[in-house]
Amino acid sequence: MNRPMTSSSPEYNVFVSYSRKNKDLAERLDGYLKAWKAIVPDLRYFIDSKLDLGDKVTPTIEKALSDSCVYLLIATPKYF
Repeated sequence: MNRPMTSSSPEYNVFVSYSRKNKDLAERLDGYLKAWKAIVPDLRYFIDSKLDLGDKVTPTIEKALSDSCVYLLIATPKYF
């Protein structure tokens, strides 16, 4: 069931975490999530590849973490 976003709703449904060693997988996942938005328009996710040059990385990521419902970790042998 889709519920409308309220002021107390998290900003993101999903926070994607990955090692730079898995950037290729993160970029593929980003493409899949963008495609899913066509089917599920309310899908809101954070992946740090969306950060713009000059963004304050730590505060931005901390806020996104606290404003997410689910954390998705891309962990392959490269991650460790």
